[in-house]
Amino acid sequence: MLKNKINNNKKEQKLKKLIPKAKKNNTEFIVNIKGTINNMIFSLTALNGNTIYNTSCGAWNFAGSKKASAFATTDTAQKFIDWLNNVGVKKVHTVITGFRRSSTKPVIKMLSQSFQILSLHYPNEKPHNGCRKRKMSRS
Repeated sequence: MLKNKINNNKKEQKLKKLIPKAKKNNTEFIVNIKGTINNMIFSLTALNGNTIYNTSCGAWNFAGSKKASAFATTDTAQKFIDWLNNVGVKKVHTVITGFRRSSTKPVIKMLSQSFQILSLHYPNEKPHNGCRKRKMSRS
């Protein structure tokens, strides 16, 4: 019995450490979603840019090509949103970067059902490396 109480106290202390100190001053946060080719990364930052919490598909034991699946993305997003609800975040700004923007649409829908989205920002609309140069003549 005593061991269970000690373990529960340790878990409660760890959860209290995860609750952001910035929440006392701010009610708005930034949710960054980065979709790489093999993974999807979610992070919560304060308005000044300090990272408070982050998670990814790989952190939830999805390995290899499973990290890039739609199931892994939505499952990780749901766990991220549950954590945000436990902390008490109400208003978010979202910043979406990376190549896999098409798979972020269900995530945005899930975010909008739980929180008030103040802004959506796509910093780079399309990955672009400039126009292709003309073929060099052989003469």
